[in-house]
Amino acid sequence: MEIIVRSVKENLNAIKHVEEMMDGLFPEEEQSSVNGLLELSVNSGVHFDLYYLNGEVCGFSYIVCKYDLVFIYYLAVKEKYQSMGCGTKILEIIKGFYNNCTLVLNIEPINGQTHNQVQRLRRLKFYKKNGLKETNYFLEHKGVEYSILSSAQNLDMVRYKKLLEDISCDYMPSKIYR
Repeated sequence: MEIIVRSVKENLNAIKHVEEMMDGLFPEEEQSSVNGLLELSVNSGVHFDLYYLNGEVCGFSYIVCKYDLVFIYYLAVKEKYQSMGCGTKILEIIKGFYNNCTLVLNIEPINGQTHNQVQRLRRLKFYKKNGLKETNYFLEHKGVEYSILSSAQNLDMVRYKKLLEDISCDYMPSKIYR
């Protein structure tokens, strides 16, 4: 399987695919304005990319790389391409590009019965299969709790907090805790 990576800025017509994935794959409280992400993507260390399989958009990522950390703000694969290895391939591409950096991302925690518990379990299993680990740290942002995952055995929380502070006033977490 060959997945091709292109910056969203190279194909602004493809933004509609990002908007569809944002609307269909993320709860409303986790969605960001695609135009806002595009505006912020001009900043150093920010990569807003589309992934193509056989000429069709199959996914997107929004990544911030700073302080030897690669914060995966968004990683999405269109539903019709899920469970086909596309997400794993995209993560391999990201790991290859940032091979000396620690990957970090936030997912909804597994904590009892929620309306999307099956989806949460699938997501955690996917990331664990691809080498990310639970840090036993949690982040609360805009009233939503997230579990912090990392490719490092011990995530440097000082650098992680600094990265979050730097990327946007909007993303300033209300708290990080164990």
